[in-house]
Amino acid sequence: MATKTIIVRNFGSFYDVCDNELVYGHNVHCTFYVAPNETKSMEALLQEKGGVKLTTSTKNYFQKIGINI
Repeated sequence: MATKTIIVRNFGSFYDVCDNELVYGHNVHCTFYVAPNETKSMEALLQEKGGVKLTTSTKNYFQKIGINI
């Protein structure tokens, strides 16, 4: 069976799904840019809550659609 992915649109949503233990056994994808120095703490929280994998939209993606980060 495939692992489900929860989509979050901002930091608040990410922390909400982790704090409410909704990530257990699931991947999480952030549609917002996450700086490299923020990724480690987010991955640690996700794993602490039983989540599987964290992915994010890349800086390159935002540049392609005309948003400079």
